[in-house]
Amino acid sequence: MGTLIIVLASALAVIAAYVGVSAYIASVAVRARRLPLLFDPGLPHENVTFQSRLDGLLLRGWYFAAGLECIVIVNGGEQNRVDPVTDTLGLAADLVGAGYSVLLFDLRGRGESEGQASLLPNNDRDVAGAVDFMRERGHEQVYIMGFSSGGAAALHFAAGDPVAAVVSDSCFASVSGMFVRVLARRGCPHIMARALAWGASLMGRVVHGLEKMDPEAIVGRVGCPLFFIHGGMDSGVPVEDAYRLFRAVPNPVSFLWVVPGAEHTQSFRTARDEYVGRVTGFLAGVSRSSQQGAV
Repeated sequence: MGTLIIVLASALAVIAAYVGVSAYIASVAVRARRLPLLFDPGLPHENVTFQSRLDGLLLRGWYFAAGLECIVIVNGGEQNRVDPVTDTLGLAADLVGAGYSVLLFDLRGRGESEGQASLLPNNDRDVAGAVDFMRERGHEQVYIMGFSSGGAAALHFAAGDPVAAVVSDSCFASVSGMFVRVLARRGCPHIMARALAWGASLMGRVVHGLEKMDPEAIVGRVGCPLFFIHGGMDSGVPVEDAYRLFRAVPNPVSFLWVVPGAEHTQSFRTARDEYVGRVTGFLAGVSRSSQQGAV
């Protein structure tokens, strides 16, 4: 009996340690730092403030007025509205030059926006607030461009609230896969990373609601046209994730472009002219289809 009690106590201790470590990993993985806003937009713009949907946090950004059709850009990772890795300012300038109004804004806890930053939870609320703002400005045709975790937030939002189209750049397919890669990059052996990632994913679902953020499960509920872009040399999120997302889309009006030689969220920098041409061509096709359907 004494041996059995020791075995049970040891098993419970191991389980408790696993749960504790998993909860810690999940908490660290969803936290994001607030990076300062260091750049000037360099384009005529309006400083704007609007509320995140549901919890009303104040979000801040830059509104570039150009045309009736508009694009909301959603940053990834810990970046704010100015992502020098992706070059969101250069992208915004090119899109404004193509005739689109653009909103660059800070997700919660980033740049100048209120709240605590998180890499996944609640970012769809901020996307919703940005879309609401653009609609209040009279933009009926709203497109969303999301990068990495910003792509996941865009897909999450679009799965429950119709928009004209979504462009998702460098999005991961699953939260658990993301945890495995994060742990592996931090030196954790692959087998241990997979074991811990399962627990971290579970705790993320229980504590942080990440079950709603699995892009591969979400994307089938998105009714608007989708354009997936992924770097062919992406070392952060494997290109296979893009193929998985593309295969999970039932909507026939969806496209995938793998950019040769591009790293994570680097496709615009790698092939700038082609990138803008493909994105605006895709959106123009969506616009034409919408107009034909309205006739």
